[in-house]
Amino acid sequence: MALNRPLFEQRLASLESVPNLRALAISALAALLEAPDDWRCLRINPLRVAEENGLPVDEVLDVFLHAARLGLLDLRFNLVCPGCGGVEYQMERIDAVPSGEWLCVVCDRLLQAELDDRVEVSFTPELGVRHLALDASSSLQHYLSFYFTANFERSAELKAFLASVTVALELVPPGQETLVKLEARAGQTYRLLSVDTHSQVVLAPAREGHGVTEVDAVALPEGLRPGHVSIASGPVRVRVANRRSVTVGVMAIEVDRERLIDVVTRFPSRMRPFLTAKMLLNNQTFRDLFRVQALDADLQLRLRSLTLLFTDLKGSTELYDRTGDLRAYRFVRDHFRVLTDAVKRNHGAIIKTMGDAIMASFNEPTDATRAALEMMRGMDSLSAGLKAEGHDTGLKVGLHEGSALAVTSEERLDYFGQTVNVAARVQGLAQAGEIWLTTPVMDTPGVKPLLEAGGWRGEQHEVSLKGVGGKTRVYRLQR
Repeated sequence: MALNRPLFEQRLASLESVPNLRALAISALAALLEAPDDWRCLRINPLRVAEENGLPVDEVLDVFLHAARLGLLDLRFNLVCPGCGGVEYQMERIDAVPSGEWLCVVCDRLLQAELDDRVEVSFTPELGVRHLALDASSSLQHYLSFYFTANFERSAELKAFLASVTVALELVPPGQETLVKLEARAGQTYRLLSVDTHSQVVLAPAREGHGVTEVDAVALPEGLRPGHVSIASGPVRVRVANRRSVTVGVMAIEVDRERLIDVVTRFPSRMRPFLTAKMLLNNQTFRDLFRVQALDADLQLRLRSLTLLFTDLKGSTELYDRTGDLRAYRFVRDHFRVLTDAVKRNHGAIIKTMGDAIMASFNEPTDATRAALEMMRGMDSLSAGLKAEGHDTGLKVGLHEGSALAVTSEERLDYFGQTVNVAARVQGLAQAGEIWLTTPVMDTPGVKPLLEAGGWRGEQHEVSLKGVGGKTRVYRLQR
């Protein structure tokens, strides 16, 4: 362990001085950063820290995000394959995440870098605070720990399958060679792959017996070469020369896609809960602390599911005319506080404000629905006095769930797509004191019990929304 004690204590003190952070969560982080095992500090999962210490996830995440802002931790975005748990790429910025497909060389398949569950957000000690002396080449276990996420728990059946098809697994130091021996069966394809170089050599059975029995493979800075070799059946010797400046891991496996699909279908592995990029983007603390970022203007990242909430405040213009600027301003300001508190308490984030309206995002429709109900309760209390004086004010809310793109707009992270358009149009249907939502939200398990418990009843409508083809089924909710 190489802990810079003075710098660690200085930045820890700065973290402790931040108002409203949970002391127990800070202590849990400090204990982790002081732990002697460097491997424990590789890709720290704040959700696991919360679980191990019996703390609320939101409180632990707030501490980790402030720690990253203060230079105690570094934030990392890792592309994780849901099939094998391989960490194919690690990035320091979200706009470095690829917007298109990427290859998992272990599973030999192309994947979309969707923010829902394929981009793992982790934390590592800031280099100046603690240097992690991690040598992935020191052992097979360390190699696997470095290139595969600790959040992926393989089923026993998958472990047995992988053991049965793995011919060899070698670590090749820079400038050295290793020999992999195969007893190639007729018609059987093999793969020589390297997770750390994101590349492979396909050893395919030759046609008409013209295959080779000696293969020379080389690990170059751009990956393993050659890409494809035709081999003969029987004994095959593969020499792997490492021409890189670091140790390279190579794995030789038999290709058996049919049995692999059967195993993963019948005996699925488990991914332990982890902080996803989607969860991070919908976190208010992250939005507040990292508001000013030099993001790529062409950022376009996919989300399979996002719940959006739009609001508008009825009667605010008339309120300025009838009560004067000062009282109306205070009311509008307090109304924003009610909305912001409801969003943050329910694991959401305010994306932007537009006059007296807000756009907020949530990971789940249940969180958004709960926030909408809290907003309505808060507004009841806030506007009671004004209504008693005859002022007609009220909140209008619309919700929708669907796929979206995370983009850069006016130097901030925003969302784009038809889901955004539908959510905004649905809110436009609402009158003061009403919540309107779409079928994907209403049909989410847990939403209807929330509405019933709050005394809300739904009335179904088929409506035409501007810019949306066909009819849209919506629900008008009233108390």
